[in-house]
Amino acid sequence: MAIVYKYVALTGDDTTGDGSLLTPYRTIGKAITIVTGGTSDGEVIQCLDAGPYTEGNLSLAGKTNVTLAGVGYLTGDNLQNSTSINAAGFTNFLRVDTNT
Repeated sequence: MAIVYKYVALTGDDTTGDGSLLTPYRTIGKAITIVTGGTSDGEVIQCLDAGPYTEGNLSLAGKTNVTLAGVGYLTGDNLQNSTSINAAGFTNFLRVDTNT
Protein backbone atom coordinates (compact mmCIF):
# COMPACT_ATOMS: atom_id res chain seq x y z
CA MET A 1 0.00 0.00 0.00
CA ALA A 2 1.28 3.52 -0.75
CA ILE A 3 1.15 6.71 1.27
CA VAL A 4 -2.18 8.50 0.75
CA TYR A 5 -2.03 12.26 0.15
CA LYS A 6 -4.83 14.75 0.69
CA TYR A 7 -4.08 18.26 -0.53
CA VAL A 8 -5.25 21.58 0.91
CA ALA A 9 -4.88 25.00 -0.75
CA LEU A 10 -6.11 28.51 -0.08
CA THR A 11 -7.78 28.38 -3.49
CA GLY A 12 -9.31 24.95 -2.82
CA ASP A 13 -12.95 24.15 -2.09
CA ASP A 14 -14.35 21.95 0.68
CA THR A 15 -17.55 21.29 -1.28
CA THR A 16 -16.30 20.58 -4.79
CA GLY A 17 -12.74 19.55 -3.95
CA ASP A 18 -11.75 15.92 -3.57
CA GLY A 19 -8.38 16.42 -1.89
CA SER A 20 -6.43 15.68 -5.05
CA LEU A 21 -3.59 17.83 -6.33
CA LEU A 22 -5.86 19.29 -9.04
CA THR A 23 -8.91 19.88 -6.83
CA PRO A 24 -7.67 20.32 -3.24
CA TYR A 25 -9.74 21.03 -0.16
CA ARG A 26 -9.82 24.58 1.23
CA THR A 27 -9.36 23.73 4.91
CA ILE A 28 -7.14 21.46 6.93
CA GLY A 29 -10.22 20.59 8.99
CA LYS A 30 -11.96 19.10 5.95
CA ALA A 31 -8.92 16.98 5.11
CA ILE A 32 -8.75 15.73 8.69
CA THR A 33 -12.37 14.54 8.50
CA ILE A 34 -11.55 12.57 5.33
CA VAL A 35 -8.34 10.80 6.36
CA THR A 36 -8.92 7.52 8.14
CA GLY A 37 -5.60 7.29 9.93
CA GLY A 38 -5.67 3.56 9.40
CA THR A 39 -3.35 2.98 6.46
CA SER A 40 -0.15 1.09 7.21
CA ASP A 41 2.04 3.38 5.06
CA GLY A 42 0.44 6.54 6.43
CA GLU A 43 -1.52 9.50 5.20
CA VAL A 44 -0.26 13.02 4.55
CA ILE A 45 -2.29 16.23 4.61
CA GLN A 46 -0.16 18.48 2.42
CA CYS A 47 -0.74 22.24 2.46
CA LEU A 48 0.11 23.61 -0.97
CA ASP A 49 0.17 27.31 -0.05
CA ALA A 50 2.10 29.25 2.55
CA GLY A 51 -1.06 30.37 4.29
CA PRO A 52 -2.27 31.49 6.69
CA TYR A 53 -4.97 28.86 6.98
CA THR A 54 -7.73 30.06 9.31
CA GLU A 55 -9.12 27.07 11.16
CA GLY A 56 -11.32 26.30 14.12
CA ASN A 57 -10.70 23.35 16.41
CA LEU A 58 -8.64 20.62 14.75
CA SER A 59 -8.34 17.11 16.13
CA LEU A 60 -6.29 14.15 15.01
CA ALA A 61 -7.50 12.16 18.00
CA GLY A 62 -8.05 8.51 17.15
CA LYS A 63 -6.14 8.79 13.85
CA THR A 64 -2.74 7.19 13.67
CA ASN A 65 -0.02 7.54 11.07
CA VAL A 66 -1.22 10.95 9.81
CA THR A 67 1.26 13.72 8.94
CA LEU A 68 0.37 17.40 8.54
CA ALA A 69 2.89 18.95 6.15
CA GLY A 70 3.36 22.56 5.12
CA VAL A 71 5.49 24.39 2.63
CA GLY A 72 8.54 26.55 3.17
CA TYR A 73 12.28 26.58 2.89
CA LEU A 74 15.21 27.90 4.88
CA THR A 75 17.30 30.82 3.70
CA GLY A 76 20.09 31.00 6.22
CA ASP A 77 18.28 31.11 9.55
CA ASN A 78 15.02 32.46 8.09
CA LEU A 79 12.05 30.33 7.12
CA GLN A 80 10.56 31.67 3.89
CA ASN A 81 7.05 31.16 2.48
CA SER A 82 6.08 28.94 5.37
CA THR A 83 2.66 27.51 6.06
CA SER A 84 0.91 29.01 9.07
CA ILE A 85 -2.35 28.21 10.83
CA ASN A 86 -4.45 30.99 12.36
CA ALA A 87 -6.38 29.53 15.28
CA ALA A 88 -9.25 32.00 14.79
CA GLY A 89 -9.51 32.88 18.47
CA PHE A 90 -9.28 29.34 19.85
CA THR A 91 -6.91 28.72 22.74
CA ASN A 92 -6.46 25.00 22.10
CA PHE A 93 -7.10 24.47 18.44
CA LEU A 94 -5.08 21.31 17.65
CA ARG A 95 -5.37 18.06 19.53
CA VAL A 96 -3.02 15.18 18.84
CA ASP A 97 -3.79 12.06 20.86
CA THR A 98 -0.64 10.01 21.34
CA ASN A 99 -2.36 7.23 23.25
CA THR A 100 -4.02 5.58 20.28
